[in-house]
Amino acid sequence: MKGFHDFPVINKDPEAIRKGNLRILREALDLQRERQGGDARLFAISPFIRYDEQGSIVATGEMAIGHIQALRIQGDRILPETGKWDTHYVDRGAEGGPRKRVKSRCPATLDGFTLRNAPQPCRVEISDPVNGLTVYAADDAEIELQFSHSGTYRVRVLSAPHTPGEWTIEVP
Repeated sequence: MKGFHDFPVINKDPEAIRKGNLRILREALDLQRERQGGDARLFAISPFIRYDEQGSIVATGEMAIGHIQALRIQGDRILPETGKWDTHYVDRGAEGGPRKRVKSRCPATLDGFTLRNAPQPCRVEISDPVNGLTVYAADDAEIELQFSHSGTYRVRVLSAPHTPGEWTIEVP
């Protein structure tokens, strides 16, 4: 009997593999639909986005719309939508329920060593030459940055409804 690893790999192209996997999934769903006589719309493949408690998109993919609806009923943060983590977020407080939205530009500005107009809530990431990456949860719109070493620092402000604000700071 041949094992899984005994079969030759015909195509290593990720897109071809994804399409092959979708074809197999569709065939399995068609077979299941024939056996159960269910509503064909529930078995239709749909794109989805998963999001976290802040509304940031954390996963995307495709699955049967009936499965997406079942997950939503169970309380999962999932929508039958297309979207990209870097350009979209989910507005959890939208009228009528969560809605995918396009991210706006980060309103934060850097004035010397002070971040102003930081969105709330947000995270501030500081990459420094000694300690690497440090992440802070920010609860003020104005944040005074302090550095203990000289060198080049990268500062990022992250908030679900906005594209990241990014700056490079030289500390003498």
